[in-house]
Amino acid sequence: TVCQFYSLKPTDIRGESRKGPVARARQVTMYLGREIARLSSASIGQQLGDRDHSTVLHGYDTVSDKMKSDPVFRGQVQQIEGQLLNKMWISDEKYVDKQWRKYELPEFQHYSPWLFTKLSTAFAF
Repeated sequence: TVCQFYSLKPTDIRGESRKGPVARARQVTMYLGREIARLSSASIGQQLGDRDHSTVLHGYDTVSDKMKSDPVFRGQVQQIEGQLLNKMWISDEKYVDKQWRKYELPEFQHYSPWLFTKLSTAFAF
């Protein structure tokens, strides 16, 4: 979903490039991995080309800060988030609150193999 939005290949996001569009897409992926799946920084870093957890934290903070100051960017991230959640949507609404972010069931508060599989497919890891 992130790759489609930014017209990139999954290998671009996992790759070494520091070019603006690729780095931004990678940081958005880091942000959504933490916000939606509540995955650990180490887990996200491993999936994104074996990056250090501190790189993931920096990416998350960068996106979070930019969303506060740039309404256009915030709208883009929210659009990607909506598309991602539609791809992994669970038919039973009790799993997801009205903001589509915080999962009510305890197993979603930590690493969940089921959720990770859904995210991997949606993110195209």
